[in-house]
Amino acid sequence: MNRYINILKSQNLQIEWDAQHKECISKYTDSSTRAPIYLAYPCLKFLQSRLELFNEFQVGAFIWEGGQGLEYFYELL
Repeated sequence: MNRYINILKSQNLQIEWDAQHKECISKYTDSSTRAPIYLAYPCLKFLQSRLELFNEFQVGAFIWEGGQGLEYFYELL
């Protein structure tokens, strides 16, 4: 979590919703290799889509992402 937050701050990244994969994605260029880096990390929209899917199939769920240290995950609960 700390590494993710530091990358977001240092690279001034925008988080975008990838509708095909239903994930939040950020992209930046590695400063030493100039290679593109894609960073996927769960966001609230990701969690909401999963909860809707669980509800649709009427199954229970364990949300592992809640333990990643980003407090905004609890806004859904």
